Amino acid sequence: MDEGFGQCDSFMKVSIVIPIYNVSAYVERCLQSVKEQTYAQCEVILVDDCGTDDSVAKCEAFISRYHLNWTLLHHERNRGLSAARNTGTEAATGEFVLYVDSDDALTPHCVQDMVMVAEKYPGVQMVQGKTRSVPYRAWYDMERYESVGFVEDCDWIARDFFNWGPSLPVNAWNKLIRLDFIRVNGLTFEEGLLHEDEMWMLHTIRFLSKLAFVHEFTYVHYATPESIMSTVSSLGHLPSWKVILCEAAQIWNRKYAKMQMKKYIGQFLYRIDGFPMQDVREIAESFGVMAFRTHCFGLAFVLYRLARQETIHPFDSYHEYLNGYLNGALPRFWTVSHGIKMLRARFAVGQRMRKLL
Repeated sequence: MDEGFGQCDSFMKVSIVIPIYNVSAYVERCLQSVKEQTYAQCEVILVDDCGTDDSVAKCEAFISRYHLNWTLLHHERNRGLSAARNTGTEAATGEFVLYVDSDDALTPHCVQDMVMVAEKYPGVQMVQGKTRSVPYRAWYDMERYESVGFVEDCDWIARDFFNWGPSLPVNAWNKLIRLDFIRVNGLTFEEGLLHEDEMWMLHTIRFLSKLAFVHEFTYVHYATPESIMSTVSSLGHLPSWKVILCEAAQIWNRKYAKMQMKKYIGQFLYRIDGFPMQDVREIAESFGVMAFRTHCFGLAFVLYRLARQETIHPFDSYHEYLNGYLNGALPRFWTVSHGIKMLRARFAVGQRMRKLL
């Protein structure tokens, strides 16, 4: 047993995967929180993603200082967070995997609390932990799940995730995930993508049917100025969002298509003024096809119009329509003349959409 890991009756092995990249100011705090876990059966895998500071040297010194039987893997070049997590997952031998960002920290009972829940509900695929954010961020609140212990209902999980508003967190960290569930369903992280957790969770939710919750704090998430989310400009995130949004329009379940469109069209509208017009057209066309195939003809018509725009303006009619769609205040037709135009255009839209199917 590694020094620093406490005794626990369970023999369920957990692989803790921690990517290491330019986190010199925070990495020892993270490693110390892992070392102080009260659960014994942990395999710790650090993945060196070739940063430019002394983070890896601090990891090596920490392992040596405490004589820890931890694994430190090395990439030959910087490949990003997704690749580092994938490398750690490939090397994992535990029954479950827990992803930890190296500028965050675990609470002392994190793994033990999660394992106790996993043992309570045999066959659970994912255990969602409770996050304390520093500084406080409302979207990490888990209070709405306080009365929920275990859900074995893929419909409930999908409805919650696609809710336009508070929903199941997309972050991969602070989730205890069954390793076989990841491997059987090919749930790797897409390399070269910012917001990789958004894409990963979009695919994960297609297979997730057994979900449990821990109601004690298990994870401390720090918003650090050196993180990728803080250092990359808002415009720098847009190419990744284009990929995510187009993917969201391609993979959908008819049962939840309208909820899914609302969630991701909301993300689209939030960023629409930053996208190049060509990207706006491609995203709008992707969701237009989805809307048409799910018989949302009015929405398909507006998205089709947007896909043919040369410029955009925040007061154009499609903004009014799409915002109304998100807010649930959408009339069947704005005006009689607009309704007539929509009816006349429906055939043309149908012809265009069928060519895209």
